[in-house]
Amino acid sequence: MTLIATLIGLSFTLFCGVAIVINCIVLHAMFKARYPCINPLYILTAFTIGTCTLRMTVIGFYYAPQIIFERTLLGENDTDQVPFLITSFIVVMWAEAAFTQVLIALNRVFTMRDMPQKRWFSKRNCLIYIVIIIPQTAVVLWISYSLLPCCKYYFFRHLYSVWPLIIDGQANMIMDYVFRPLNILCYSLPVVCYVMIFAQVYTATREQQSGSSAERRREVARTLHFAYAFIFYLGLYISLELQPYIPKSMPVLNVFEIYLAICDCVSMAVIQATMNKNIRRNIKWKPSQWVNRVKPSQSSQIGVTWIEPTSLKY
Repeated sequence: MTLIATLIGLSFTLFCGVAIVINCIVLHAMFKARYPCINPLYILTAFTIGTCTLRMTVIGFYYAPQIIFERTLLGENDTDQVPFLITSFIVVMWAEAAFTQVLIALNRVFTMRDMPQKRWFSKRNCLIYIVIIIPQTAVVLWISYSLLPCCKYYFFRHLYSVWPLIIDGQANMIMDYVFRPLNILCYSLPVVCYVMIFAQVYTATREQQSGSSAERRREVARTLHFAYAFIFYLGLYISLELQPYIPKSMPVLNVFEIYLAICDCVSMAVIQATMNKNIRRNIKWKPSQWVNRVKPSQSSQIGVTWIEPTSLKY
């Protein structure tokens, strides 16, 4: 069992490390292309990739060492205060990414249906949405844990995943009355939005009234990018709903849930890097390419032309 736990922990660290590097490279390419200053949609994209990177950092470099060394870090056991706060941080980051998925889907609906999106999805408003989402998710989680008796979520290293701590067979009220309704809302709204968009595109294509302009085709392509990424979010949600049916005597099955969470966290960056031409051309895979250097031979070849003062005309 120790060998299996070591291999599982090392695989978590390896996959998370690679995914974090990919996310950072794509974020650098986005800011290099100045997309956050041009299109408000990329502000939401960058925020999503950032929250996913934080989640993978905790999984790969806090949870994985606990599995490898078979002991709780920063605490005596898995249910201590510090491990609980770190797990709550993971839950908050996941909720923020889910709320952002709703905003991205609504942005796509406003764009594709020619609705006045500038009023709702300006750069200023997108930043306001992010500022509201960050404390909102933390407050909702804190109120839920304070008012409802069951059940808080912890990372149990022997189960390789985050599980609720069931108290005396009580019903998981936090899942039933808080997490599940929010998840249904955050994952059903994007599904409705993307179905509406693709139904409109399909109908317009049959009537030969759409796709004529290059800008329209770009918007359809962008919508496809985010729809592909949303598939991973939806898959992770389905796996979390199936988690209670996994027998605790077979904890290895929970490993696939963590792998799916890592794929979910890196999916947005991978799709943007492979399908978005503007981001792809700004990606620098080598660290030496991140800094623009001027060779001495180039600087020595720069000539200076003297302009006589008499030749200037005012």
